[in-house]
Formats: sequence, C-alpha cells, structure tokens
Amino acid sequence: MWSCRLCAGLRDAALLSLSCDVYGGGWLKVSQISFRCRNTIAQLIKPATDRNIPPHNKGGVYQLTCKTCNLSYVGQTSQNLKTHFQEHIRYIKTNNPQSVYAQHILHNRHKYGTLNELMTLLKPLQHESMLLPYEQFHIHSLHQAGKLILEQCPGDTNPLFQLTFNRPPPYTPQDRDSTAASHKPDT
Repeated sequence: MWSCRLCAGLRDAALLSLSCDVYGGGWLKVSQISFRCRNTIAQLIKPATDRNIPPHNKGGVYQLTCKTCNLSYVGQTSQNLKTHFQEHIRYIKTNNPQSVYAQHILHNRHKYGTLNELMTLLKPLQHESMLLPYEQFHIHSLHQAGKLILEQCPGDTNPLFQLTFNRPPPYTPQDRDSTAASHKPDT
C-alpha cells in the first residue's frame, strides 16, 4: 500500500481522511473515505471573540427603546450600530416614516434620545445568515412580554418560538423526591 500525493492533497484541503491503494498503471482503489465538518451549532451560538470592540461599532440584532413609552423596536443590521442609529434619527428629523421606529416616534409624537440611551445590542453579528432568525426570536419574545411597539407586532406567532416561551420548567431531582413522597402508602 502506497501513499499518493492526491490523497495527501485532499486530506489537507478538504479535511478528508482517505486511504487508498495505488496499483500499476496509475489505478487507484479508494478503500475508505470519511469527512469531518468543523462547523458546529456550538460555534454558531457561542459569544463573539472580539470583546475589545465597543458594542456600537458592531453589527447584529439590536433593540431601540422609545424614551416616552418604554416600548421597544427590534432590528438587524450588518453595518455598525452607530451608523444604523443615525439613519433612524435622520428619518425622524426629516419626518420620513421609512423605519418602523421612526414611524412610531412620528405618529405618537414621542421623544427620542441618544445612542447610549436608546440602543442595545442583543446579538452581535457572527453569521449574516443568522440575523433574521435571531431578530424574529427577539421580536416574538418582546411581543410575549408586552414590550414591543405596536407598529412592529407580528401577525402570527411562530410555533417554534411558542415552544421556547411556553415550555414547562425542567424536571429536577427535588421534583422526583416530592412526587415519591406524595405517593408513599400510609403505614
């Protein structure tokens, strides 16, 4: 059994584990192939490693709170939060209800404040494809708590999010002990 350059290149490039037999005339017989993906769910949900970057210089899912009624708007952006906040304020100042937050402020004649007073980063951007699910999750959680501005209230509730909000508390050993004690026969 020989080790060929093709197998070594594939192992290095694609994280493949190959073993092959090289026969005369350049024929290869591949006897085992396995593939290991380095992307895991844990990598998608773990906190970002760029802890030195201020939260308003990152993109991600954010919350804007109305200074008057304390209701919130949830949004997402791949640009930094400071730039996106300035867009919302520009819409308010130019009387342009292009964003839902600006629409809330303008229609209800509520007050707005500074970036540090109003904006909170809920989930830093790690994978752009995950922005929408995280945004939807936070919208539903604020809606459940009654803290979402009316202009953003979702029409239908997502059954997957409902499971996370309505699930019973986890079963604990203390529960087992109290259940066992209540079922003991009287002596």
